[in-house]
Amino acid sequence: MESVDTARNHDLQQRANEIVLRDLVNALLQEQWLGILGRGQLVARLPDDFADRVRGIEFQLTGAEQYFLLDLGGGGTLVMRLRPQRFLQPVKLDRLPVLWVQADAVQPLDPVRFLQKLAELANEQERAVVLPNLAEFLQELQDSVTHTALSLEAGARFAQNGVGNLLQMEQLSALRDRPFHPTARAKRGFSPAEYRAYSSEFGNAFDLVWLALRRDYLKQGNRAPAEIADLVLNEQENQHLQAAMAKKGLSSAAYLAIPVHPWQMEHLLPQVYAEEFAQGILVHLDTCVGRYTATSSLRALSRVEGGASHVKVPIGIYSLAALRILPLRYLHNAEQAQGVLQRVIDADRFLKSRLQLCEESKWWGFHDPDGDLFADKPGHLACLIRQYPQDLLADEELDLLSMSALAVLDQQGRMPAFDNVLVARGDLTAGAALHLFREIAEFFIATVAGCFRYGMMPEVHGQNVMLTFRAGHVEGMLLRDHDTIRLYMPWLEREGFQDPGYVVKQGTPNSLINPTPEALLSYFQTLGLQVNLYAIADAVAQAYGVEEAQLWEAMRDAVEACLRGQAPADVRAVLQQTLLQNATWPTRTLIAPLLQRSGSGGGSMPAGVGVTANPLLEVGNPSEERARRARDWAEQAAVERLLNAYLRETQTGQYEASSESGFRIHLPTTKVALRGQFAYWSPVGHHRYEPLFGVEHADGTYLRVRSALELADLLLHELAAGDEYNVRGWQRGQTMRSNLINSIEKTTLYLTHREAQSSPHTSLLSLPRLERLAAAEQSLLFGHPFHPTPKSSEGFSQEDLHAYAPELGATFQLHYFAVAPDVVREAFLQNADGAVIPSAVQQAARERLLPAQSAYPLLPCHPWQAKYLLGLAEVRDLIDQGVLVNLGALGNPVYPTSSVRTVWDPHHGYFFKLPLNVRITHFVRVNPLEQLERTLDASRVLKQIAPQIPVPEFCILQEVGYRTLRLEHTAPDVQDDLAASFGVIFRTAIAQHPVGEDAPLVVASLLEQHPWADVPPLLEAVHTAARSQGVASDADFLKKWLGRYLDLSLVPLMWLYTRFGISIEAHVQNSMVAFDKGWPAQFCVRDLEGVSIARSQAQRLAIPPQSPVLFAEAEAWERLQYYFFVNHLGHLIHTLGYHGGVDELELWKVVAEKLEVGQPSTKALLETATLPAKANLTSCFQNRGETPSYVKVVNPLANCGVLLK
Repeated sequence: MESVDTARNHDLQQRANEIVLRDLVNALLQEQWLGILGRGQLVARLPDDFADRVRGIEFQLTGAEQYFLLDLGGGGTLVMRLRPQRFLQPVKLDRLPVLWVQADAVQPLDPVRFLQKLAELANEQERAVVLPNLAEFLQELQDSVTHTALSLEAGARFAQNGVGNLLQMEQLSALRDRPFHPTARAKRGFSPAEYRAYSSEFGNAFDLVWLALRRDYLKQGNRAPAEIADLVLNEQENQHLQAAMAKKGLSSAAYLAIPVHPWQMEHLLPQVYAEEFAQGILVHLDTCVGRYTATSSLRALSRVEGGASHVKVPIGIYSLAALRILPLRYLHNAEQAQGVLQRVIDADRFLKSRLQLCEESKWWGFHDPDGDLFADKPGHLACLIRQYPQDLLADEELDLLSMSALAVLDQQGRMPAFDNVLVARGDLTAGAALHLFREIAEFFIATVAGCFRYGMMPEVHGQNVMLTFRAGHVEGMLLRDHDTIRLYMPWLEREGFQDPGYVVKQGTPNSLINPTPEALLSYFQTLGLQVNLYAIADAVAQAYGVEEAQLWEAMRDAVEACLRGQAPADVRAVLQQTLLQNATWPTRTLIAPLLQRSGSGGGSMPAGVGVTANPLLEVGNPSEERARRARDWAEQAAVERLLNAYLRETQTGQYEASSESGFRIHLPTTKVALRGQFAYWSPVGHHRYEPLFGVEHADGTYLRVRSALELADLLLHELAAGDEYNVRGWQRGQTMRSNLINSIEKTTLYLTHREAQSSPHTSLLSLPRLERLAAAEQSLLFGHPFHPTPKSSEGFSQEDLHAYAPELGATFQLHYFAVAPDVVREAFLQNADGAVIPSAVQQAARERLLPAQSAYPLLPCHPWQAKYLLGLAEVRDLIDQGVLVNLGALGNPVYPTSSVRTVWDPHHGYFFKLPLNVRITHFVRVNPLEQLERTLDASRVLKQIAPQIPVPEFCILQEVGYRTLRLEHTAPDVQDDLAASFGVIFRTAIAQHPVGEDAPLVVASLLEQHPWADVPPLLEAVHTAARSQGVASDADFLKKWLGRYLDLSLVPLMWLYTRFGISIEAHVQNSMVAFDKGWPAQFCVRDLEGVSIARSQAQRLAIPPQSPVLFAEAEAWERLQYYFFVNHLGHLIHTLGYHGGVDELELWKVVAEKLEVGQPSTKALLETATLPAKANLTSCFQNRGETPSYVKVVNPLANCGVLLK
């Protein structure tokens, strides 16, 4: 009869086989190794002949399971039951056995036999590539089964004795080891006896072996003390060691006593260091002292009684297929990384409140001055002292647990460590388990995201991350093992932190320094979420019956909470796009790299990168589909703007494009070409593109460009090369990249918000008058069609956007200051100053002011700007001096117009153009004194001339004055900055220019088509006008309608220029049009800061010669050509042509025919081959602010077939 022990060992071996086989099959399925799923078939029932053969084996289906049949030829088929999965992989093996079915036999397979059979899928050529390490890996699988059985044996002690202290929890975590890895428990090099003696699970104690290393062969950390023994031995043990040194005749000055693992001494060191032992460089002290035991890591040892210091020593076995040695470069890198991360923590209030680091800067190791630093040999003799924060260990009410311990599921199906936390909370229900997991996920994800914003990513798998709990609630996080803290240098350096100076072997893959933030974040997606946090989720699902979807929802909620924080916009954008919106995530592949490995692999675990469906997208809430659509629209708009701007500005003669063959844009720096198809080709460059386009390489290979950011990286590389690709060019590229991310993020937000409104499809033109005015101003969701970052607003947080963004329908109260008259600088048109501030505001202000302050003029201020200003020491000094009074919020709510900073209370007669120290598109929007004076000088001239304009339907919204600070006793630069940051311009409101029941609407709002609308509002107006006359809105009608529009706009604008040299900046955001039954009825211009007047007209118009409104005539003419003809008419005619089905050049003929005969400007417009256009892409890249560069573009008027009369 079989003995009890034999039966028990057989049972353990069988369970070990099942555990390893299940992990192996699922890893292969996830990796799609050799295309396994595509080469087999899933069926709901077995073929009859198979069913007959498996009769007598428990092999029925349950629930959604299906049979998977993989024919390997030669009369054999692998058969298993797979269950569909929502997350991480399409199917999964839940229940064994896995069968090998032949005509005359059916055999259940163990892991080794299964892989042997599966390898038969590979043909001879494939085997040489994908299976060179098959024999070694099969042996590793067998070791894994053996050692898993031993681990199960050791697990019994935890069931009997429970777990309580830190050391026990550490050893408990070894029962799970690396989750989901089929060979995680294989410790290749250990015999069964050695596994029991030295493994973490068994927790047996052993003495350290001591050697003496001559100090001229020693390398150590910058903070390492002279002696290791002082940190790891008690006084009596240290005396014993010193006696051993003395007995060998060795002094501490010449030799360092260094501990080694007893297995390392027995099996490796005498051979690896034979020469050093022979030469006296290394001396065996013939003593073993210091009682230690393994923690969750075989190399990290704790005194049996515990304590704040752990000893980490190399042990030359293979675990997770990596040699467990301590290369000196790893120890150096850990010390450097710890230093930088600690400085980041100290500088960041959020991280400092929750994150601590183990001290790992005390290390020593063998270093042959003439040897190879990167060889395995030095890694076999080294020592690191890991010190835990004493305050954590001394706090008896604090529990310190590794996240790997929290993921352990024991043989009874319970979670010992996780259960202990729930017990402290007083609730062991499934709901409590879900709540605890949510709390862990939120704390962990927020903390790691806090590191990521600095371009740092610790290796956050479960063994490296410890959480502190007080009364069952997460209080803090502790990181250890700092040798693989990965970096994205641009983010680290922009926060003021330096390169840690990692030592990396040249010519080998370097994952420590990452080329993109997305690459850096991939280590969090894989190790942090899929390995660490999901291991806990997987155990909770099994132990408590919580739905896996609920656990992923908790992770998603935690990520979304991070996005509401204060991280820079580009950080939030990468987190949102990569974690929540991308269709796929990277995964860590395990089996393929193990099978392909050659050589020892050194101290690095073999791993590759695969792809899986994004699990957080899978659990998206009902609004996720809307957000995904919005992201797609924002991406397409960004691509269109990038390509059109790049073609306009840089590609003269370097690209092939036509409506028939598409486009092929040569990128000389990278020696590739962008290739794709036009959805619409515009003669003035307003092209529309098919969504699929890509990069064609010199060898003819074609790779799809999948995002606007990917396109931008290609184009920015070209721009940087043109900038003599240096640090400045690279930095400019990074700034542009950040602005692009910001713009796409904002556009996505605006589109998501607008589509989510109850009536996003309501026509703008059908709204009541005042509502229509506001809606038009706040409807520009995409922005300038030739600007690469039209919706970028660096400086606005997420909360600021919801409070102040016009695209989100914001309204808010203005903040007011009262200013002592002697520090006010102001100028107004005659009799305008008294009415610019609402009377109700003036009354409310008087109630807050002291009697002596009652005559103080009031200065309105945007609430964001007020917060900014009140943070300046100079402003606080003015308040303390009593010359500036902070009145707070006053008056009715105002709404921001399309410019963001200009606001209007519909019940008041004036707009306020306010300063905002926010970078909108590519420059900060303040009101410098020069602009204030230019605006008012333009207003004075136009007020005199306006009655003479021969088109009564043309109106000008006058700027009636400005007000700011005059601080004559302040440093000039401070005075200028504060004047610009307080200066406000008062503009006549639309309400003073009514046209019946209609009102002029900003033209830009009429040209923009929202994705859910059939046509933009401009075409609605055209169709309304056609219906009012009972005709079709065909090409002839479109030309007629355009002619009326030009009568009200082009004619008076050109009259002002030809008669008075006045060039008005009438781009589409500064222009407004009112309709009468769809017909253009009134045209208005606003924002006179952009007016330029030819200097030759100064005396005639009584303009002071030093006025900033005066320009050289050529510059005034250039500005009129760009702002009205290229920007305004180019966009308007494109919109009419594209949506109305009319050739754009046919519509440009209408423009040509409206030009006044006999004027030099008409001759120039009809005969000059090119027109000037702003180079927004280049200007943004070069950070030119308000002094953009210009390029020449094709003049459609010279190509439309109208001859000069």
